[in-house]
Amino acid sequence: MHFYPTGRGSERPEVFVVNIPPIINGYNIDIIGAGAFENCNHIITVIIPPNVKIIEQNVFKRCTSLTSIILPQNISDIADELFDGCTSLTSIIIPPNVKRIDNSAFKGCINLVSITIPSNVSVGSNNLGFDVDYEHYNYQGGTYILQGTNWILQQ
Repeated sequence: MHFYPTGRGSERPEVFVVNIPPIINGYNIDIIGAGAFENCNHIITVIIPPNVKIIEQNVFKRCTSLTSIILPQNISDIADELFDGCTSLTSIIIPPNVKRIDNSAFKGCINLVSITIPSNVSVGSNNLGFDVDYEHYNYQGGTYILQGTNWILQQ
């Protein structure tokens, strides 16, 4: 079942912590629909249940107050523009089952200084300054730290 909160963007009530339930009306929540929280500027933390397998594109786009999110272990893809414009996000751990980070997933995350990526993840263009000239490239797994304008694999 897809999960979409009530309302759109700024029409939603002020929320600081979003805790997505694993089951609604007897249906397992396994997909968070495209744009579900787009432009929700009051969200600081998101808790996603472990049964979610797909988080579609633009779900957290321009959630400018988002600082904390733990992604479920079962997802295999970080969708296009998933965190685009999340200017308060400072670090993120990509789950080990993720095989692809799509285009612009972290575009505009100007305060992101640490990202942990599993081995052999295909990273799309326009992500954190990674892979500007290539469609996809596989990065060595590990934690990358922003030093100046370069992402350095932490040893």
